[in-house]
Amino acid sequence: MSQPSKFKNALGDEKKEKFTNCSVSSVSTEGRLIAVNCNFLAMSWSNVGEIVVVDSCTPKSIHMNTPRIKGHRAASLDLEFSPFSTDLLAASFDDGDVLLYKIPEGGLQENMTQEVQLYKKHTKKVPFVTFNPIASDVVCSAAFNGEIHIWNIIKNDILNELNSDNASSISSISWSPNGTLIGSTNFKNLNIFDQRTNKIIFNQHISDIYQPTKLVWVDNNLLVTTCYNKKGEKMLKLWDIRKVN
Repeated sequence: MSQPSKFKNALGDEKKEKFTNCSVSSVSTEGRLIAVNCNFLAMSWSNVGEIVVVDSCTPKSIHMNTPRIKGHRAASLDLEFSPFSTDLLAASFDDGDVLLYKIPEGGLQENMTQEVQLYKKHTKKVPFVTFNPIASDVVCSAAFNGEIHIWNIIKNDILNELNSDNASSISSISWSPNGTLIGSTNFKNLNIFDQRTNKIIFNQHISDIYQPTKLVWVDNNLLVTTCYNKKGEKMLKLWDIRKVN
């Protein structure tokens, strides 16, 4: 039997071009320490609150003089580029702040110390920030203590505050594909919020083991969660939010 063909960059040989000398932050977070789009690659850097932003199409060695985003002393916990503007980067931090940065055309030529917007209404560290997939001016951020804020980045004003008694220790959040629902998991439960009504429309216990759980939307009604059973075995569960069970 012939061997299955290998797909380059999946099962094939490692590319020779790479980013080297990367001192990516080792801070404990459920968020993303690296974000990338067709123009830029951003990395949360070395536990000091700095963010390196380089050309994603030009692998290079990162050194001490590589221009980076500086000025915020708290550690960065999550990074995401806007799906509508490749030069707009959102970053959330350990001190409860969420910042938006406008990356200059051609990338950083010198250190950046000024954000275009600062959102300071969270009371605890913020491991998640994510842009709405449909509305370009709407962002969702979630704090570890269960606060979920939806806010308008043009007016820098809050649109909704979501919370629930069992939504503490958030381990993931995600917009539904149509941008109307927010899915969140903590260490045992799944909650689906309708951000238009500020209400939980779906709540289920998903794990017997106190470990971080994750969710991924399949479509606007179906989603998959990761969890553990009582034996400590990893499990995937498929949910239909149109049904109670």
